[in-house]
Amino acid sequence: IAAWMHEAGMHTWTDNVANVHGRIRGQNVTAPALVIGSHYDTVKDAGKFDGALGILAGIAAVKALVIQTAIKSEILTYEQAESIAAGAASVLQLLNRADVDALVSSPVEVVAFCDEEGLSFQTTLLGSRALAGSLLAPTNLLNSRNSEGLSVKQVLQQHGYNPAEDVVSNIALTADQVRAYIEVHLEQGPVLEAAGKPLGVVSAIAAPHSWSNARSAVTPHGSFERQASSYQASRCLSPQGHAGTVPMAIRRDPLAAAAEAINMIEQQCAGGQLAGMMQSMPNVKQAARSVWDPSLVCTVGALSVWPGASNVIAGATNFSVDIRQAHGPPQKPNGQPSSQLDETPVLVSGAGHDGLAMADLTQLGIACAYCIAAVQIGMLFVRCRGGISHSPQEYVSDEDVGRATTALYTFLAALLQ
Repeated sequence: IAAWMHEAGMHTWTDNVANVHGRIRGQNVTAPALVIGSHYDTVKDAGKFDGALGILAGIAAVKALVIQTAIKSEILTYEQAESIAAGAASVLQLLNRADVDALVSSPVEVVAFCDEEGLSFQTTLLGSRALAGSLLAPTNLLNSRNSEGLSVKQVLQQHGYNPAEDVVSNIALTADQVRAYIEVHLEQGPVLEAAGKPLGVVSAIAAPHSWSNARSAVTPHGSFERQASSYQASRCLSPQGHAGTVPMAIRRDPLAAAAEAINMIEQQCAGGQLAGMMQSMPNVKQAARSVWDPSLVCTVGALSVWPGASNVIAGATNFSVDIRQAHGPPQKPNGQPSSQLDETPVLVSGAGHDGLAMADLTQLGIACAYCIAAVQIGMLFVRCRGGISHSPQEYVSDEDVGRATTALYTFLAALLQ
C-alpha cells in the first residue's frame, strides 16, 4: 500500500497502530487536510472489494489529480503522463517532491486503516479510532484480547510497533487539522443495483447496539459508536430432558423459546402489523412512519444449542442480536446542484464504517459518541452485484470502480485546485 502511495507522489509512513498514510502536503502545509480513508483488513472467507476498494480509489484519485494538475501547470507532458499511466514510470521519477506538493492548495491524505472488522479482538474500527482519538477513551481498547489471550498492545509490539499510550495518543487528529473526511465503499446491499445506479450518497449510518441477556430480559449496554463485533449472546435456559420421555405439555424448551424470540424480533423490526397496514392502507403510512423507522434493521446471525444432540431437549440456547438504526432522517447533502442529487440515490448504511469513528472528532479533539461531528463526513457507495459482501462472490465491475474513482477525483479537483 505504501509503495502505491509513493508511486502516486505521496509522502508515506505507517503509524504505531499499523495505519498506512500517504499525503500530498499542498501549498499551505499547515491547512486542514482532506482525508480519504478505508480499511485494508477483511473478514474470513471474504471478497476483495470490501475496504480495499476505498483505498485504491483514493490513491488513484489523488494520482490522477497530481497528473492532471501537473499537465495544466506545464511541468508534465502528455507523453510522460501516459508513461505513468502505463506503469513505466512513477510520479516521483518525473517530478520532484516539492513540485508535487505545490500542485494542490492544501493537504490531501489517504489513510489505509487497520482492523476495521474486529475479528481478532472483537473490537472494531481500531485504526480509525486511533486517528479520531477514541481508541484510548472512554475505554482503552489496546487492552482488548484475542482468543489466544494476547492484547492489541502485545500483538502490535510483536510486530515491531510502539503502542505506548503517549505514542498512540499522538496519532490522533483534532477537528482543526481535518477539513473533511470522505470514504468510498461498496454498498454491501442491493439497493443501487435494483435502482440501476452505479453510485449512491450515504446520508446516515445505522449504528449498531450491543445487547446482552443473562436470563430472559434483553438489556442494551452499548453506545452509539460501538460496533457490532462484541455481542454477548442472548440466552434461554432450562433443565435438559430426554426427547422421548418428557411430555410436551410440561416442556420448557429453550430452543423453542429462542425461536419465538427470534420471530418476534423479525416482526417488530419490520414494523410489526404496521408494515402490512402501510402496504394496504396508504392513509396509515404517514402515521406509521412516526412510530416505525424503515432504517431499523435487526439480525440474529449466530445461534448455538447446548448440548446439541438430536435426542436431548436443549438446556441452553444462545443467539446474537444485531440492531441498527439511523440517527435522524436521511438528508441530502448541501453544496451540490439539485439536478445531480435528484438523479443520485441517497442511502442509509447499516454497517459501521471507519467514517463512524471519524465522526468522533470534535472541536476540542475529544471523542464524544453523541456529539455532532465538527468535521464534515462524506461517504460514497458503489454498486455491487447481488448486494453480496463478506463473501468470495463479492463483486464490483471495473466500470463502476472507474465511476467511483472519477467522482472522487472530481470532488478533489473542485476543492484542491
